[in-house]
Amino acid sequence: MITSWHSHVIAPGRELKFEVSDDTLFGKLTGYGFVSVFEKSKDLFAVDGVDASVDFERDADERIAAANLRIAGTVEHGVPSKPEIERH
Repeated sequence: MITSWHSHVIAPGRELKFEVSDDTLFGKLTGYGFVSVFEKSKDLFAVDGVDASVDFERDADERIAAANLRIAGTVEHGVPSKPEIERH
């Protein structure tokens, strides 16, 4: 069951998507499948099986305002492309 998802545009045609299913966070970069993402701290997550991490930036209301994908020393900044969706 998907309970929510976020999508962040990194570059034209390149999106970083996140969804929560059964209390597990999954992430997907355009062209790749979903992988589980593990919490290291409130807004920092490690990507399972890959030397990569994602950290989230929050606005004044504590909503996620951006996502930064870190892979092999590079950082790709993503801005939200769609609002959070709740499904039950």
